[in-house]
Amino acid sequence: MTRFEIKCIKCGREFAVESRNDDIPSCCAFCGASLKQSRSAPANAASDTGAAAPESGKMRVVTFMNSERIPCCTGRIPEGYSPFAKLEANNSNMDTPILVWACARNKNGREMFCRINRNYFIDKSMMNQSERFMPFDEYVNTNAVSLLETQNIRILKNFPLSEQTQQLIRAELENERAAILSRSNGNMYQAVIQGLYGGGGARLYSAEINGRKKYLVMNAVIIGSEHGGYSPMAQSIMQKRQTSMQQLQMGFGFGMPQVGYGMPGQMMIDTDPDTPFGMHRTDGLDRAAVSWRIDSFAGFLSDQEPSDKEIENFFDFISSLKIHRTVANEIEQIKQQFIAGQMQAQDAAWNAHKKIMNDRNRSWEKQKSIMQSMNDHIDSISQQMRESNDEAFDHRSRLEHEKIMGVNTFTNTEGETIEHTINDDRVFQLTNDPDVIVGVNGYMDVPSDWTELEKLK
Repeated sequence: MTRFEIKCIKCGREFAVESRNDDIPSCCAFCGASLKQSRSAPANAASDTGAAAPESGKMRVVTFMNSERIPCCTGRIPEGYSPFAKLEANNSNMDTPILVWACARNKNGREMFCRINRNYFIDKSMMNQSERFMPFDEYVNTNAVSLLETQNIRILKNFPLSEQTQQLIRAELENERAAILSRSNGNMYQAVIQGLYGGGGARLYSAEINGRKKYLVMNAVIIGSEHGGYSPMAQSIMQKRQTSMQQLQMGFGFGMPQVGYGMPGQMMIDTDPDTPFGMHRTDGLDRAAVSWRIDSFAGFLSDQEPSDKEIENFFDFISSLKIHRTVANEIEQIKQQFIAGQMQAQDAAWNAHKKIMNDRNRSWEKQKSIMQSMNDHIDSISQQMRESNDEAFDHRSRLEHEKIMGVNTFTNTEGETIEHTINDDRVFQLTNDPDVIVGVNGYMDVPSDWTELEKLK
């Protein structure tokens, strides 16, 4: 199997192919243009045959492809190394939905690898209080144990960060500081920074496994922060409650749980004085969140202690890597789909909320209508009762008056009431002259020109 480097005449891109019979592909892997039957010298003809090849100092620009022949990234690798790439789905954070790994390996078993894009280990928007920040020493030592597959590791050398990287870290920390403080919103919540961390570098490890030496160079850049906050309004209330509880404790001799608070809008009971929450902290703050991310992570594995030149080539390999536009476009598309999905979910939630509110409004309108009908019915009954009470009162008043005055009350032909002595049990009115009233006691034939009046009961 012979490996060739092919350069497209149209787009100018280079890519590697392996062939048993020197066949050249007919088209470019990037633009699809036809290729002339010409090739460069085999990439592994002499450079990948021994340990001296990587120390030649020569670096070449390559495209890293994964097993599906998708171009993932570009960068420089030493002569004699074969490039390959890996794509890893990352569901923990949509800022980096795909993690891109660039790798290079030679026949002597030496391997370089680097994750190009940053990885959030704790998402700032969804903090898990059980998570904790891991500083550089602990992080690289933990990964070294995992990669070397043994706990018995030795640190041979430390490599400091370059001045350029330190400037980038300082800029990132200022951005982190501004982002945290921007969450303050007056009396409701005051964000407070309790710690910012920016560090990194490289470290050379050695280990011995079954009598064989293994070496590892680890490189990482870590950005982290610990931040919390408090509500000035809630702080005053909490302090008053705490004072009241202390008075109770002194007066009655029993303990009370301490009251603390977590994120804005949340309250909690804190019965453990060692937990990160609660106003029992001496600084009076709540450690609401710990966030950290890895901006760079790379390694170089070898069965022999790497020379200074090999380590220099390793750092050159790290600094040259760039994500290929194919993967970059895919990452951007996934992010846009995620944002669109979030917006759809928010719209669906808002529409569901509106439907609930509309249903509640309709129910409220229906209840109002029922209540109005009930009120109208009650008013009608009340009016009837008032009128009935008025009639009963008038009737009792008339009877009392008749008893006192010794009269009975009659209704004349005009509909008016008139009073007449109780000595006459029948009263008549002259039909042609309503003012002529005659009373009789006992039976009497009623003349035709007289009308007998009705006595009120």
